[in-house]
Amino acid sequence: MDFIYSFEFNHYTLLATFLLPFSYYGYVSKFWYLPDRIKLLNFLNALIAILVLVVAVLRLYHFSDTLDRETIELIVLHFFPPLLSILAIWKSKPILKSGHKSEKTTGSSGYQPKPLNTEIEKLSWDDLVISSELKQELLSVVKLLKDTKAAKEFGITVPKGILLNGPPGTGKTTIAKVMANNAGLSFFALRANEIVSKWVGESEKNLTTLFEAAKKHAPSVIFIDEVDSLGKKRAEGNASHSDNLLNHLLQLMDGVVKVEGVYIIAATNRADLVDDALK
Repeated sequence: MDFIYSFEFNHYTLLATFLLPFSYYGYVSKFWYLPDRIKLLNFLNALIAILVLVVAVLRLYHFSDTLDRETIELIVLHFFPPLLSILAIWKSKPILKSGHKSEKTTGSSGYQPKPLNTEIEKLSWDDLVISSELKQELLSVVKLLKDTKAAKEFGITVPKGILLNGPPGTGKTTIAKVMANNAGLSFFALRANEIVSKWVGESEKNLTTLFEAAKKHAPSVIFIDEVDSLGKKRAEGNASHSDNLLNHLLQLMDGVVKVEGVYIIAATNRADLVDDALK
């Protein structure tokens, strides 16, 4: 009761309470593709809103006789931001659930990546004009991908990915397709025009959808052509959305979101531009 009596309602506390609904729309727009994080933030937001309402109600109930008209009106104004925040959270629950469900099936953008095995099933090593040394090196990687369990038993680390570097027209894409076909892997292609979106968080969501599809058809390989455009070195002055997309790709490959049985074959003619962490 002492806290309720000593707590001062003023214009600054009113301004602070208005941060509750604004913060809700802020974190929902930023983390809308992470429903678990939104659920936690919603809980904290609602908890603070309820606490403000309880203090305001008790203050009016117990001390209304000692308060002047202006103070009572100010306390009443403190009701609206928490109520708006609680209403927004309450109304958002079915939206989040339906959005999360559609995220697992089709995604809000309708992006549905599928394996392109029909494009690679007729390709073989005879379709490549490469040196015998390079062919032997690639064959050794294919053997590892064919039998990852045996490789691990012998203490051999299966590569998470391969970066093919060479001038345009040297068959990097065909090499990726031949390797996937010979290793018996489902073949997916990361196309920037399908992944990158102008909407906040949509690009990361599409990238996650691609990896989930590749995981569903594992063992599989995701081919990224011109990877320097997607995984350009992070530097001061870069667009934040580009860095966010690259960070999300790194997490999917070997970070917070662990994906087993999915390998990356990337191609570029400017390996010096590719981010060091991605390499």
